[in-house]
Amino acid sequence: MATGMRSVALTALLLGVAVACRQLVGIGDSPPTGSSPADAAPACGITYAGASCEACVEAHCCQQASECEGDPSCKSTAACLASCAGDPRCTAACTYGTVPPLPSSAASTVALGTCLAQNCERECSLGCGPAVYVQPDAAASCHDCFSMNACSTSHDCSVSAACTAENLCTLTCEGRLDCLTGCGALDDAGSSLFRAVALVVQGTCAEACAINSNWGCLDHFVSAPASNGQPTEVDVNTVLLGGNTAWPGIQVAVCSTGTCGARSGPTPSDGGPVTVAVPTTSANHGGYVGPTGYLELSSIPDAGSSAIVLEDLYWGFPLSQPRMDLAAYVVTPFLLSEIYAEAEQGTAPMPGRGTLLIGALNCANTRAKGLSFDAGLPTQTFYFSDGGTIDRSATQTGRLGAAVITNVEPGSVTVTATATQLGRAVSHGNATVQAGAVTLLYMSPSP
Repeated sequence: MATGMRSVALTALLLGVAVACRQLVGIGDSPPTGSSPADAAPACGITYAGASCEACVEAHCCQQASECEGDPSCKSTAACLASCAGDPRCTAACTYGTVPPLPSSAASTVALGTCLAQNCERECSLGCGPAVYVQPDAAASCHDCFSMNACSTSHDCSVSAACTAENLCTLTCEGRLDCLTGCGALDDAGSSLFRAVALVVQGTCAEACAINSNWGCLDHFVSAPASNGQPTEVDVNTVLLGGNTAWPGIQVAVCSTGTCGARSGPTPSDGGPVTVAVPTTSANHGGYVGPTGYLELSSIPDAGSSAIVLEDLYWGFPLSQPRMDLAAYVVTPFLLSEIYAEAEQGTAPMPGRGTLLIGALNCANTRAKGLSFDAGLPTQTFYFSDGGTIDRSATQTGRLGAAVITNVEPGSVTVTATATQLGRAVSHGNATVQAGAVTLLYMSPSP
């Protein structure tokens, strides 16, 4: 392997995570004492497991529970969670594979969850760590990891209505970056708390929570809302592939079917952002960027040693939000040569061919592990290891959710991502490869 490559993979290619800080009720180290769910009397419309929890809800959260009971988007899930008596697997089973409440209808869910966390934590066995929308088989280990590493972080989010609201909002995004940007703009204080939880789930507790293989949205897909027809302002930050080094002097143009608009001013010394306006359409699945559009990134003239390889950046979901934050990972000629040195064992890029880099997100908005990519090409797909180097023996993505296809003939390419554990396709993406260029394709869950 090339020694200078370090982590040339798409390290932090797609950053985002959405796992609830705590459930509405019931994830603890042991079930609460008191009567069984069958014996418990309804507390303000919802029956809770355990007399102490029931009494606490009646004393402190009766209004919120009553409002939830009258809201279909809140009632069924809250009632299921209320019967779990602190069991993590039960809690996860109530929510995994279900549709979270949309931001426009999540008020009663947020109010009840926050009230319980603030007032009934002990009585209702609200322990540490996320359990809702986590795979049931991973719920117990996820809870244990948070208990040992980030209990206070989880608590701070659960008692904050702003953090809880952002958490629920991101659960409806399913890898759509403009949706995640919109959720992050709801409240600065909530975003700060949520990011702290996200870093734990994505880092220390990633394996315990099985966050990189979360496909709970596939059978209950949330369609992107229709755009109002106004352009999406895309804030493009340019970063050198394989690290966090901001890369200045990059021009960005919005393109469609091979025709590009005016180039933006170059990214500043801190790497950006540069803002470009991307047209949208009013159709739910007719987004401008995806099969019909892309961004082109190029160096300013006389860039010298900071010049990059011409890059086309695609994402496969329709834009519907007013803004989107986007990390554009650029590749220098030196880095491209190192990629080929590892993948092709010393073979240089062939004249007249291009390079296709692929990064994928899953239903929890994290980099997708366990995917195989099929582009219908005769050339091999090379997958990046967890450490950022190319693993020539790998047949699926690791925790980085990334792969590269070298020496691709120019033309249109359709990529299908298959979750090997499920044995089913989970995402589809389209891009056009140019000779001598790098094509970067972001993939998110799709019907």
